[in-house]
Amino acid sequence: MSQLTDADFSLNDMPFIRGAEAVENRSAVRVTLSHGQSYEIPIMYLQLWYSEGPHEISREPRKLEVKIVGDGDLLRVRLPDGSVYLVAWDVILMACEPDYVHFGGLTEYSKSTTKEWYEKIGPFYLQDSGSS
Repeated sequence: MSQLTDADFSLNDMPFIRGAEAVENRSAVRVTLSHGQSYEIPIMYLQLWYSEGPHEISREPRKLEVKIVGDGDLLRVRLPDGSVYLVAWDVILMACEPDYVHFGGLTEYSKSTTKEWYEKIGPFYLQDSGSS
């Protein structure tokens, strides 16, 4: 298969992120992107991608909340401890899609983190997803 590029995701002004929800046991986030592929992203893996920490911290701890924001280009993930991460659609691809041209990210840290997790648990694809 050929590598996916950013241009593959800008068709028909569709939102990049089509669906998102917390997984039942609250240990992961399930995301569906515009190309139809769904991913289940462990919360621990998501946190590692943001080594500088969360984008904001809410004063009120809550349950895990997941919401698509902006024009469908960002995912807002609020953890039970109040930490909030804003995850862009291309970060999801960098972290989860081995066919993406920038898989692994752009830094040595992100590349090694992605490689370690991918080797440990395999792809983040959901089997019933209708993709590539």
